[in-house]
Order: sequence, then C-alpha cells, then structure tokens
Amino acid sequence: MPDWFYRTISRPMLFALPPRQAQRFAVEFMSVVGRLPLGLGATFIDLLGHMHPPESLRASCGGTMIPGPVGLGHLVDPSGEAIRAWSRFGFGLIEVGPVSSETGNSNHLARNSATETITEGTPPLTLSAEDLALRLSELPAGVQTPLWIRLWIADHQTPLEAATCLDRSMETLRFKTAAFSVDRSAPAGGTHWQVNEWRQFWEALSKHRSTCTTAARIYWVLAPERLSLWNAVRDAALNAGVVGLVLESRADTRSTLTYGTRAVPEQLAAIREFRQGGDSNFGLIVSGGIHCPADALELLRAGADVALIDSGLIYSGPGLAKRINEAVLEHRSHASSTHDSTPAPGVFRCSWFWTLMLGVGMLTGGLMALWIASSKVVMPYDEVYCGLTRNQLVALNPKLLPFMAHDRVSLAGTMLTIGLLYAAFAWFGGRRGQHWSHVATQCSAGVGFFSFFLFLGFDYFDPFHAFVTAILFQLFIQALVGQQLPIVHHHAPELCETAEWRRGQWGQLLWVIHGLGLLAAGGIICTVGIGEVLVATDESFLGVSSTTIREIAPRVLPLVAHDRATLGGMLAAAGVLYLLASLWGVRRGEAWLWHTLVWGGILSYAPAIGVHFIVGYVEWIHLLPAFLGLGLLLIGALLNRRWMWGTAARQVADSR
Repeated sequence: MPDWFYRTISRPMLFALPPRQAQRFAVEFMSVVGRLPLGLGATFIDLLGHMHPPESLRASCGGTMIPGPVGLGHLVDPSGEAIRAWSRFGFGLIEVGPVSSETGNSNHLARNSATETITEGTPPLTLSAEDLALRLSELPAGVQTPLWIRLWIADHQTPLEAATCLDRSMETLRFKTAAFSVDRSAPAGGTHWQVNEWRQFWEALSKHRSTCTTAARIYWVLAPERLSLWNAVRDAALNAGVVGLVLESRADTRSTLTYGTRAVPEQLAAIREFRQGGDSNFGLIVSGGIHCPADALELLRAGADVALIDSGLIYSGPGLAKRINEAVLEHRSHASSTHDSTPAPGVFRCSWFWTLMLGVGMLTGGLMALWIASSKVVMPYDEVYCGLTRNQLVALNPKLLPFMAHDRVSLAGTMLTIGLLYAAFAWFGGRRGQHWSHVATQCSAGVGFFSFFLFLGFDYFDPFHAFVTAILFQLFIQALVGQQLPIVHHHAPELCETAEWRRGQWGQLLWVIHGLGLLAAGGIICTVGIGEVLVATDESFLGVSSTTIREIAPRVLPLVAHDRATLGGMLAAAGVLYLLASLWGVRRGEAWLWHTLVWGGILSYAPAIGVHFIVGYVEWIHLLPAFLGLGLLLIGALLNRRWMWGTAARQVADSR
C-alpha cells in the first residue's frame, strides 16, 4: 500500500497485532497481490504508486547492474513469498533469508515504536536452501529486480564447518540469485569470530568454490565498527569471491538482534574508510536505521552503492524507496554539470501543446454549454428530435426545462473543470516532462470519448455533440502520438518526515477517495441515464412519473437520458483526472497542482450545487453526494496546503 494509505490506515491496524502476526499478514497480502493473474497485481501496484526508479538511477554494485540505489532488507520478507510484489516498489535489489543449514525456529519478534526498532530472537527464524530454491523456482521470468540471498552461519559452527555448509547452500541457490550475503552474529554466551577464524573460513570457502564452474558473488555482512576485519583478511575474502560489504548497524546481544538502530555517523566513517582504502570498485551496501531519505542520501553521497531498508519500510511506509529515489535523482540533477544538447522539438510536435489545445477546446465547449443551459436550454435539433417546441415542452410540464437545465449546467461545470485541468496539466506538467500528467490526461480523455457511444443505449444521436467530439478527438490523437519532453523540473525531495507530511498523507487519502467517488458517480449516472433515466427524487420534483412522460411524449426521456449519460461520462473523465493526479502528482512543492485541483473542483461544484437552488430542486438526498465531494476536496486541500506549498528548505527547517 502507498504511504497515504499505510500511514493513515494500514500501519495503525498492523501495529495493533502481535509483530509476527502482522508480518505474516502483510507478506501474505502482498503475495496474493503479486500473484494476481494477467499481471493485474503489478498493474495495481504501479497504478497506486508509480514507483519505478528512473532509468538514470541504474548503476553497478559489485559487478551486478541494479535498477536503483535502494534495496529491501531480508527482515521484511525472509522467505521471499512476495518478491513479485516487492519488485514493483522501486527497489534496486531484494534480499531474502537468512538461509542456514539448521533452520532456526525463534518466533520472537518485537517492535519498539519509540525507538523505531525491530528485535528478533537468536538464532533468527531461518529456512533451508532447498525450501527457498523451490519457492524461487516459481518466480516468473518477468521479475527483473536482482535478488540477494542472506546466508546465516550457525552459532556453534566452526569456520570449516560453516564453509562447508555455506558452499552447499550456494550450490543449491546459485542459479536463483545475483549475490549472497554472509552473516554471523555473536552466539549466545559467546563472542564474535576473530581475525584468524574469519581467515580460516574464507580460505576454506575458497577451496570449496574453486571446484565450481560458476563463480558466486559474495557480500560480507559486517558491523561498521568491525571494518578492521576487512583489512585483516581482505586477500582471503577476495579469493573466496567477496565482491563487496554490507555495513549493517544492528544491536547484537546474547539472545536478540535489534534492527533499526540509528548509526549514521558510524556508517559514514566506515564508508569513507572503506573507499579511501582503494576499494572504489567494490560493492558497498549500507543497512540499519535508514528511516528517511535524508539518511540514505547522506550515506549514498559518502560512497555507498545501495541503502538497504527494512525497519525503515515498516515504520516509515512502503513509499520510502520511492522517496529516496526521488531525493537521489534531485541531488544528481543539481550536482551534474552536463546538459542535454538534444534540440527541443517544435511546439507543434509536442504532446503537451495538443493537450493544452484539448483543454482550451473543453473550456470553450463548457462555456457554450453553460450559455445554452442558462438561456434556451434546448436547441433546435433537440426540438426536432422530440417533435415538440420549447413552448410545448413548457406546456407539457413547467418544471421540465428547469430540470433539464440543472443537468446541463452541471455538465457545463464539469466540462470547464476538465478543460482547466487539461490545460494546467499540459502547461505545468507535460511542458516540464512530468510523465504522470500525460498519462492522466490521456486516460481521462479516453474515458470521455468512449462515453460518447453511450447514445447507443438511448437512441438519440446529437449532431452538434458529435461535431464537437470529432474536432476534440483530433486534438486527442495529436496529443497521444505527440512527443514527450524530458524532465526539466524535479519535485522537491521529501528528505525527512515532518508533521506537515503526515497531515498531507491524510489529505492525499481524502483526495484519492474524492477521485474514486467522482469515478463511481459518473458510472452510476451513466447507468441510470441509459436505463431508468429518472430516479425517485427526479419524479418527485417533476410531479410526474417516467411512465407517464413516455406515454405523453415518447422522445423526451431519451433527450434527458442523453444529458444524463453525457454528464456521467464527463464526471467519470474528471474522476480519472482527480484520482491519477492524487495518486501520482501530490507531493511537496507542487503548489500549481493544489491550485488546479481545488479551483477546478470549485468551478464544477459551484454551478452544480447552485443551479439546484435556482431551479428549486433541493432534495437533500439528491444534493448530499455533491456536498460530500466538495467537503472531501476542501478538507483534503486544507491538510495538503502547507505540504504542497512547501519547499525542501522549509522541510529541513520544520524537521529541526
């Protein structure tokens, strides 16, 4: 789940459960999502998060190409049940395990929310190489995120015994993974291995690995304060296949392992020492206590290749990887002195220009619809279709034209909103290379144009509607095939968790609900429009049943159905815009989007609500959805305002 759902709903519910039970529930849920047929799980995650790391973040870590600089630590999903889902979260690598020759059965897992740590019993809960290999064999070929497998050295094993067991595990798993990470804590009542023991282990493992046709990439898990071991046994470790280190800050006691301990200064010192030692080409992964992008960015800037998060995802939310990726991208864009020399395409070849024209067209159409609805209400071709003049319609039922006016004014307001959003998304989003705004407008326009064919359900082909749709459709096609510009404006990175960010998660949740509500309302109105046409409150306002209207003037209801279906289609198109913008575009520094969504919504709600009072159609149950939608929009706006109007500089100040 994205942060706006996890921090507001999921985390409180999960933290109410015992830690191990909460972990099982979360992993099993993600496993189910990842296994949905036809790639629906991946599509669902992408829709909610848009979390893929940009191509520019691809890099090499110890000889393995990774999509981005953030990894998922083994603590979250030790058995690798939900790898298909995690691979869509923006991670550059995923670590599972630990694997041991003697599977551990410690079920102890504890949370400390005050220190944001996770404590596990020792030996930790481990699984066998055979069980993990069987599970990994079920993964589809489409999972491209590199996999790391953590190997655990049992407490009682001697260096020679450990080398034999780990070699056997690597033989079983070497075709399932990009690299292994070797880990060992101090045994209960014992001490850490010292220099001679580690040297014996690496030398023994080197002898085992010399008979293998495929070399395994190995990472050595070390605490930052024990980095001196690397210098002491470096040659033996290199001969065994070690290509990098995992500098992991955790608190080891005789009976527990505590993850999440904040140790950035110690990690920074270890990174600099490691890099200054001439190992610039070696992979360096840092883990432990990374709970905000600011921590990860500092460690990556110091020389780490990957920031591994585990407790950070549990406490800060599943969007942490995306936030770190964005912070790294923003830092690199400022630090880079190179500029893209590719000439910009002509404006008429750009998708954003045609989307802007589509927005202008919708605004023009909305103004025309508003003028018609507030004056004549019906057009000459409407009268021809009905076989009744405007005066005859008034004579048929004095409230009929006001009733039609309330539908058409609501339609006009929705068209104005869509036009404003298209134009703003094109100018502030597409012109700056923000891909999400292009996808949102194209999806919305596709829904809107598809809804034109609803006339097949009520048998009224509006020639003017068809003419305008044909013109706008050409602009839509031009926008669809037009060229998108590279990103020229990055979002202000979310460096640390602040009170305004937490409020913003609630605001974003309300805006997502608002978008879903618009989408649902559009679908319901479309269905009613081409089916029942009039609902009970409509008949009460008109003072006549739909059956009676059909008997007196058979073509009046198809005309009303045309308005209803068109309004429903436009509401659905607006719902797509609001939903996708709320999912993908809401973030710090995007004040333009805040203004666009808020004022665009008011532009639609004000005439839609106001016309009901003008014509006297004030049934509370009929107006309730509009007031609820406006309330969600405005309350979300209040919660989002400080966050979306904020800057990275103010964010740092607020966090102090």
